[in-house]
Amino acid sequence: MNNRKILTQQYSFEFSKSVIKKATELDSKKIVKLITEAELLGRGGAYFPTGLKWDSVLQQKAEQKYIVCNAEEGEPATYKDRFLLNFSPYKILDGMIIASIATGSSKGFIYINHKYKTEKEKLKRLIHIYRKNNLLGKNLLNTQYSFEIEIIESNGRYITGEETSLINTLEGTRPIPRLKPPYPTQQGLFNLPTVINNVETLCCVPHILYHGAEWFKSFGVKGSYGTKLICLTIDDKPKGVYEIEFGKVSIKDILSIYGKLKNIKKIFYVLPSATSEIIFPDKFSVKYDIQSFKKNNLTIGTGGFIVYTKKQNIIKKLCELMKFFVEESCGYCVPCRIGTQRIYETLLTIIQQNNNLKEVKKRIIELEELCVTLNLTSRCLLGKSCVTPLMSLINRFKHAKN
Repeated sequence: MNNRKILTQQYSFEFSKSVIKKATELDSKKIVKLITEAELLGRGGAYFPTGLKWDSVLQQKAEQKYIVCNAEEGEPATYKDRFLLNFSPYKILDGMIIASIATGSSKGFIYINHKYKTEKEKLKRLIHIYRKNNLLGKNLLNTQYSFEIEIIESNGRYITGEETSLINTLEGTRPIPRLKPPYPTQQGLFNLPTVINNVETLCCVPHILYHGAEWFKSFGVKGSYGTKLICLTIDDKPKGVYEIEFGKVSIKDILSIYGKLKNIKKIFYVLPSATSEIIFPDKFSVKYDIQSFKKNNLTIGTGGFIVYTKKQNIIKKLCELMKFFVEESCGYCVPCRIGTQRIYETLLTIIQQNNNLKEVKKRIIELEELCVTLNLTSRCLLGKSCVTPLMSLINRFKHAKN
């Protein structure tokens, strides 16, 4: 097994200074070109090209631009950003500083999960060290570049993982996703050009700047370059964060190598993200990369990897997941506000009528209608995608022989 690492590879404070110095010596366009050539995709769930996002902000004419690090991490069974905040917080700052130089931004925000108190204090101390060493503040490293970072504690809402909802929260308004366009890179925070990157995305940036685009593309496979952190959880028990190369391991490999699950027959299903289709054993051979997942109607999301053995009740687990979405809906649109609640109530009814097959079949028809309605009419991706795991189970139920 290849154990080459990027995100779990630590480096010294001297390396931070050298990589930031290198950024100040490069033209902004060259940095953006480097990130674009590396084909770094955002690790927050959407996998949008980072270079394209940075270039869009660079092209905007504005007196003020912003860099926002999204460290909310509100998805169930996901804790890889917390790991990075503890393991290598300096990479986050380095990535933000490089992004600021590349886009002409002078102000940054780290929007951190309200539960991450220790991590917040660690960042505060590190920011102080960076300021003392002229890596943050006015004319950093005695150049024309200036950049400040402020830490903002989140309001604890999953919906703020969506970038425009996060922007509204930073502005002090209700966390409702905005309609696009305009995009945040055009009119983001305070209607000014804004880059919003995930913690994991920013942690890749210093390595790319130092080693080059081709070095980064030596990891992973075409269309899914680099590595990915996954948060392995088995039967609701967190097992740890693991770094894997895209396209080099299958679902089965992850289960056996990192999960130490030698008897694959005992595994019922895997949920690779809270908004993905369920992976049943007949798809355990699928490689863990963006293209392979897309071909199989799966999504990697932020890196959660939830495994359930056959002793778990799949309906109860999906009911618990839907309860999460009921509580996390922003409540702005009727389909999501009411629809998630109705789906949750219907799942509860199915659990109670488990032995009445006729009634269960009726409820499944109701569920399918509700899921389709949410997917077609919800205002944002929360309502559209929260039904995906359930719909995949319904489709499997419909095509089952028994």
